[in-house]
Amino acid sequence: MKKKIPLYRYNNDIEFIEILQIIWNGKVKIFLITIIFTLIGVGYTSKIPNSFKLSITIQPSKNSNFVKFIPINQMLISSLLNNSTQKHFTNQQLEINQELQVNEITMIDRFVKEFLDFEEFINVLESNSYIDENTLQTEIERQRQMLKYSKLLSLQRLDETNKDLGYVIKLIWGDSEEGLKILSETLNLTKINLHKSVFKDLDYFLKIKKEIKISENESRILFLTEQSAIAKELNIAENQVDTVNLPQDKIAVNVTTNNIGYYLQGYKAIDKEISLIENREYKDIKKIKERIEILKTEKINLVDYNLFLISVNSLKDEKKYLYFSIFIGIIFGVIYVIFSNILGQNKLNRKN
Repeated sequence: MKKKIPLYRYNNDIEFIEILQIIWNGKVKIFLITIIFTLIGVGYTSKIPNSFKLSITIQPSKNSNFVKFIPINQMLISSLLNNSTQKHFTNQQLEINQELQVNEITMIDRFVKEFLDFEEFINVLESNSYIDENTLQTEIERQRQMLKYSKLLSLQRLDETNKDLGYVIKLIWGDSEEGLKILSETLNLTKINLHKSVFKDLDYFLKIKKEIKISENESRILFLTEQSAIAKELNIAENQVDTVNLPQDKIAVNVTTNNIGYYLQGYKAIDKEISLIENREYKDIKKIKERIEILKTEKINLVDYNLFLISVNSLKDEKKYLYFSIFIGIIFGVIYVIFSNILGQNKLNRKN
């Protein structure tokens, strides 16, 4: 039996060297206690459900992917600049016109907006039976599910000062394989919906543009019809504009730029203008429409990401729990050995 080492000398001051001696003598006990705590820690860690953080970088696509959209973008810009009512455009209308343009900046912005409505995420969860369809019967229930699962999905800029550099999308999920599938399907579905949304907006823009032109032409035809009737009533068949002069400076007044006195053009010219307007084919719109239909069938990379570069990291830090268990085991073992020695010394003193 090992001799108990007295802890108290020189007015009960504990000698550091004696404590080290006690710890050394009790090293086996400390080791065994540490093993026990380590096993407890390992067992506890194994019961903790694991979760994984999956992340992927989304960046603007290359400029070369949008070369074919240049004529469409130019038409969007010219329609705004050449519109006769452009002075009445609000800031909101200007922003809408800019968002309709198809380039690397607008597409990454629209992708983010499409992604953050979480519709695609919920649809993927629903299609893979992670969400019971019965819980999505009403809009309120659907919004509640979105709020619940949206906490698992996040998006942040690569650089807070420059959104054009791209974003990092993160998903927290309990199974890494399931997480990869969910994130991949969500991104692809978002991309598909973005593609549909872009061309749907362009089709709608062309429709509105054509309707505006038709409306303007109808108003023009109505005006010309009235002017033709006046010219016929006055028996003005040919252009009479050159005969109208200012008496002061003898400079001819070109009234063709004004609605007043347009009948002086003569009903022959006016009727011809009516005929030309009625037979317009809107070739500019038709040409853009054909280009859009072709682009719909092409595989266009509106945003850039690589599903093979999705990183997967476990959020359950097993090493942390292991090291913590070992540390606690050593501390508890040292305390146990020291107090055991003190109790043994007290018993020995009472016997003496």
